[in-house]
Amino acid sequence: VIPCIFARDLVVGRYKGGNLAEIVRGPRLQKLWSITLDEVEVCRDCEYRYACWDCRAIAYTATGNLYAKSPRCAYDPYDGRWPYEEGEMEGVPERPRGREDRICREIDGEGVIFDPETGSMHSLTKTAALIWKLCDGKHGLNDIVKEILERFEAQPDEVRRDVEETLRKFRTLGLLRGETSEDAGSRRM
Repeated sequence: VIPCIFARDLVVGRYKGGNLAEIVRGPRLQKLWSITLDEVEVCRDCEYRYACWDCRAIAYTATGNLYAKSPRCAYDPYDGRWPYEEGEMEGVPERPRGREDRICREIDGEGVIFDPETGSMHSLTKTAALIWKLCDGKHGLNDIVKEILERFEAQPDEVRRDVEETLRKFRTLGLLRGETSEDAGSRRM
């Protein structure tokens, strides 16, 4: 028995038929399930640790350490910044396009993106799922912001910041493809 499909070498018991309760209540699985971000390197210093959607299995698969910060997290709690936080859309295509090799499923308006290359799964809120749908290579940042504002009651500046942050996260997670605005600019010269 393994605790997660993303950590196949973390065996917590052998199922021989009957009831799984012994394995589920066993010390190996309980120890894994009891890990909090207060125990995780770097994350223990992060102000978002109690609201973070963390996956210890992905961190373990990527680093070999259950207590390592996930390499999928781009936030630096020591300076309190996300990469390119100043509003720059550095590294993000002018008209973002999701990678076709990523599998996306919608469940009750929310989304899940599976990356078969790394085995990672990414959970999306309703708003992030809508942004992902609009990453079709046809919609630019302003188009995406406009679409969100038509569906949700929110402040335009706040929506723009949230869309920019979401697109940066998609880029950091390797979910976007295509040329960045920097690439296009350097080719035009």
